[in-house]
Amino acid sequence: MSDLDLIAQIDEKIHQLPRNVTIRLNEYIDFLLQQNHAETESQPSTFWQEVQSLRATIDFEVVGDVDEIFNSVRDRQVGREIEPL
Repeated sequence: MSDLDLIAQIDEKIHQLPRNVTIRLNEYIDFLLQQNHAETESQPSTFWQEVQSLRATIDFEVVGDVDEIFNSVRDRQVGREIEPL
């Protein structure tokens, strides 16, 4: 089951709740989001942590071989020629 399926199921269950419970649930979710935001603000991530985070979210089976994708767009030239004045 995908994350989107789980989110859809949770959303469906939330809409079945009584209104007063839904309001409390929204307040609790806002509180959790604020706490999470405060924690991430206080702990700056390093470049490597961000790279690892990105790698964890990418489905490389869908993307394919990165070297093969970029093979035709890479410039294999040594550099531009500079003509002396």
